[in-house]
Amino acid sequence: MKKMKTMFRWMGGAVLALALACITMPFGMGYPFLYIKYSLDPHGRIPEPSRMEKILQEYPSDLDDLEHRLSEYVKTDPIPRPSEPGFEEFLEQGREEASRYVTSGKLKSVSIHWYHGKRRPDEVAYIVQYRAKSAWDRAKADMGGHIGGTNYDVLFDRDWRILGWLTEEV
Repeated sequence: MKKMKTMFRWMGGAVLALALACITMPFGMGYPFLYIKYSLDPHGRIPEPSRMEKILQEYPSDLDDLEHRLSEYVKTDPIPRPSEPGFEEFLEQGREEASRYVTSGKLKSVSIHWYHGKRRPDEVAYIVQYRAKSAWDRAKADMGGHIGGTNYDVLFDRDWRILGWLTEEV
């Protein structure tokens, strides 16, 4: 009888420990599992900062070249063409971002990576922002916490040639 009592206590303790582990595991172990998921399958709509920097340091010539290189790593929405209805909105958004940078003085910043060492803040006509998140940032955001990442602001001239880029931690 004593052996049966001991055996039931051990089984009850094991069931209780298993139930407690199943309840608390998503909170404590969710980060590592999501991190592994995003590390093994990085293909999504948000590039990782290391890939974005690699693309920008290869000096894509214009917006189409940048989007083409970016689409090799992540799923991208196509850029509206001049004949499409969303093109004017896309242009206006790029102009607004550029004017915001001009008024705040960010175009005179030392941290801008100008292409080929040429500082040309007067030629910036459009700025397009790309958001990048590491696997760890994506895992934390999915668990309901940190929503951070890195914004890459790419500077374009009137012909949509890339002049440089700037990073900003969020």
